[in-house]
Amino acid sequence: MHVPMLNTPVLADTELEWLRKIIHRYYQECMIRWKMRIAACDFNPDQEQVLIDIFDAFIRHLYEITAQPPTSQNHFLNYLIYQSPGLNAGQKIWALSVFEEIIQSLLSEECREESQNGRSRYSQWVHCTLANLGILLSIQAPHSAGSSGWVAEKSSDYGGLHSQRYEEIIRFSDMLLTATRLEDILSYCVKDIGEMTGFKRGALIWYSPLANHLEGVYSHNIAL
Repeated sequence: MHVPMLNTPVLADTELEWLRKIIHRYYQECMIRWKMRIAACDFNPDQEQVLIDIFDAFIRHLYEITAQPPTSQNHFLNYLIYQSPGLNAGQKIWALSVFEEIIQSLLSEECREESQNGRSRYSQWVHCTLANLGILLSIQAPHSAGSSGWVAEKSSDYGGLHSQRYEEIIRFSDMLLTATRLEDILSYCVKDIGEMTGFKRGALIWYSPLANHLEGVYSHNIAL
């Protein structure tokens, strides 16, 4: 099954240079956040060390991809598949997601003076860059095994189902990232989460306990 890649925004050289400087400046702070997230999970010591190595690889990848996108992406993909033993596909994609969360948090703090469009461009670039890497990882997963940590599946349909579900998640996260109104976010949630989990209908009630007030009801395939 063909999985389309996300369209990554084109950043100017000056914007990419700014991004590289920010990543370099806050490396230690990002590493601390990374270790805190690892410590909160049930990883064994060997896996924790692999994840710390992966974080350094993430930083190098995000730094280098601003200069050599295709080459850097291929090198990093090979690194994740073949040189990070002890982690399965899900754990590696989890690591990608947490890394994006940390970088996006950093950008939100550093881009306060930027316009809404400027902040969105940086966030979208990081999101698309890492999400596309996750898509490539999910495609590779059924075909890799052994020391790479990927789990070989018995079902021949796994690859298509896995790719389809990952595509849905990427599309959903992309909509959430670009949504500008809370009402849109709630509508996306009740519709897309229901469809991805196999429910034909659903409803989301937005209630404020502080104001003791019902703010709204969002539904999918339910007449209100």
